Amino acid sequence: MRILVESDYTYYNLGEIAMLQVTVSRLHEIWPGASIHVLTEDPAGLARYCPWTLPVVRRRPPERPPERPVAERSDEPPAQRSGEVGRDGFNLLQRYGRWPRSIASKLLSGTRAAAPGLESDPSQLAEAIRAADLVVVAGMGGITDWFEGFARDILDTMALAIEHGRPTAMLGQGMGPIERHSLSDRASEVLPQVSLIALRERLHSYPLLLRLGVAPERIVITGDDALELPYRARVERLGDGLGLNVRTGWYSGVDDSVIGRLRPVLHEMARLRGAPLVPIPISLTPGEHDALTASQLTAGYPTVTDPPAHARTPLEIIRHIQHCRVVVAGSYHAAVFALGQGVPTVALVGSSYYAVKLEGIADMFGTGCEVVAVDDGLPSTLPAAVTRLWDTAERVRPSLLEASARQIEAGEHAYRRLADLVAGTPAQ
Repeated sequence: MRILVESDYTYYNLGEIAMLQVTVSRLHEIWPGASIHVLTEDPAGLARYCPWTLPVVRRRPPERPPERPVAERSDEPPAQRSGEVGRDGFNLLQRYGRWPRSIASKLLSGTRAAAPGLESDPSQLAEAIRAADLVVVAGMGGITDWFEGFARDILDTMALAIEHGRPTAMLGQGMGPIERHSLSDRASEVLPQVSLIALRERLHSYPLLLRLGVAPERIVITGDDALELPYRARVERLGDGLGLNVRTGWYSGVDDSVIGRLRPVLHEMARLRGAPLVPIPISLTPGEHDALTASQLTAGYPTVTDPPAHARTPLEIIRHIQHCRVVVAGSYHAAVFALGQGVPTVALVGSSYYAVKLEGIADMFGTGCEVVAVDDGLPSTLPAAVTRLWDTAERVRPSLLEASARQIEAGEHAYRRLADLVAGTPAQ
């Protein structure tokens, strides 16, 4: 059994990493002996965070250049960037029976099969697809006008797999917004032919797929695949801190002027409750590193619970969130990592891209997640939302955990449908 996985090509975002880890673990649960190949720009990073997968090297230009000087990806030499850092998430999944013992022993030892990466010229990518029994897109929010170049890459991979008769699936997907005719036309050509599309939210993505011509029987609502990690790692009690994650960038609608307005509001909310501020970095991307934004927001506040200096994996940040009673999340996976373990969350929305993502997750969880717009009313709307969630945190936590469990179960069911797809279309 050979599976080709399309995902984020770099490993700067802990949410993207978490989704890929869960995708790989669930695929191995279904096919314990499968060979899983992942399209990537960073084979060493793939080995670090997702051991026991094989790289298919794919190069593509960034959507737009970073606004700040590019930092080194790691201060470790490549030889040390193996499975050591990334295996914690696999350890957690194995404890809950996700990994067969034969696979788990190799994962936990950091062993991985040796295979050269394939440069992604069309003929070699086509060969990788022809050799696959299944072509999968791991969880992401990439099919959107905001990242049109990346979205077209994903759609082209799906189209090539469909052309070669391979079964295809897109799992844990957030779709849209899509308003540009150039992307809408391409999506309406490809997406209706994808064998199975599992969506992480129903509010925006489901009606968009219907508008693009996807048949309802090919769509299932699952929630975000990455929820499994915070849910499995949950602890019995909420913390006492106010968590914060704010994403600055061209696609978030948040810039330095917003940071300047937000800082005194966060400080006052935490001060009134005698709470530490708890930075929650998700993106390590040059030009939008969440830790740099957090340092601006916490400057001058007397009590700050920073993550450990070595915290560079999803599970380490998930455990860091356990210091929080409430989280203010300006990025999608900060909300996923909090809500998945029952921590109430205020979701900050400053762009249509984040409206789709964060309104969608608020709809999936209901009580315990409130959406606040980044606008002139922020100094009053944000404290009011935080107060409501702070005062009701213990009461809403069970419903958040129940919602997580339902979504995880729906996701596992969707993955089990993949076996039927493969049985119906074996590789030649």
